[in-house]
Amino acid sequence: MATSPFDALIAGAGPAGCAAAITLARLGRRVALLNRAPSHAGWRIGETFGGEIRPLIERLGAAAEFASVPRLAFRAVRSAWGSAEAFERPTMLHPYGEGWHVDRAAFDDALKRVAGAAGVVLSPGDGTRPVRDAGSGWTAGGVVARYLIDASGRGGPALPGRRWIQNDRMIALAHRLPARAAGGELLIEAVETGWWYSAPQPDGGLVAAWMTDPELARAPAYERWRDALALAPHTSARVGSPPDDPPCAFRAETGRLEPSSSNEDRWVACGDAAWAGDPLSGDGVARALRSGVAAAEAVHRALDGGVLEMDAEPAYRTFLERQARFYAMETRWPESVFWSRRR
Repeated sequence: MATSPFDALIAGAGPAGCAAAITLARLGRRVALLNRAPSHAGWRIGETFGGEIRPLIERLGAAAEFASVPRLAFRAVRSAWGSAEAFERPTMLHPYGEGWHVDRAAFDDALKRVAGAAGVVLSPGDGTRPVRDAGSGWTAGGVVARYLIDASGRGGPALPGRRWIQNDRMIALAHRLPARAAGGELLIEAVETGWWYSAPQPDGGLVAAWMTDPELARAPAYERWRDALALAPHTSARVGSPPDDPPCAFRAETGRLEPSSSNEDRWVACGDAAWAGDPLSGDGVARALRSGVAAAEAVHRALDGGVLEMDAEPAYRTFLERQARFYAMETRWPESVFWSRRR
């Protein structure tokens, strides 16, 4: 890896990091993209995109690569939230039409290919190497850059000493299940100990995840998962016989990175590294792509002599207000620990 200075080092090669890298490279900047491996390398929970993802992919010039990503049409959301009855809303009502259930690992790989084609240097290695302030720039894995974009994801600041502020402690306990006779809808179902998410996968399988708080899912996790599933009749009917092996745990809390106190720090954060929202919002990847583009444009202006500015706080506050409205709609369990924490 060359050690001559880059204009920007991007820590994290997920959607936000790739969007930032592609945007900066096409603005004529020299960019290094540092892979930071997910906590479950090779195991991704899957992703459901709404129609709003389409113009964002096109803006990044990634439509051709996206066409090769395994996907399944996403045509409806069915939810049992605030009521035991499940109601369905077709995605054709969305301004951009239906979306897709996609292979998330393949989607990230497609974005990396677009970044490479744009001239971004992809740093080899496992992405766990720390980023250090080298005085006149930032360095990691032999790369030296003038500016840093932290796209390292939820709760994992690339910079030592930066604090992640949690708004809650929600986790997702998920299983990838073999082929199921399920439709193409996304199903959301509230239960006393949290809520369930399930969605079909392009390979014919099904992802089912229980969203809850850590102390409500203490070991043995597979027994708690089964107990929670038994309380969710719509999800149970879809899952069938639950697996015997324990589910895989993922962080799913809402939180944000401690804001910078100076415009002279020469770094910005984007995507889930700036702030991460409850998966209930369903727009995490679209938000990451928009945030990555905004971070790249902010760094581009700073490289031209402007002030490096990117304020994520207004969007985060707006999200918290919307999140509170959603949780207030579920009133069936007034004594529930999970729900009382969110009212």
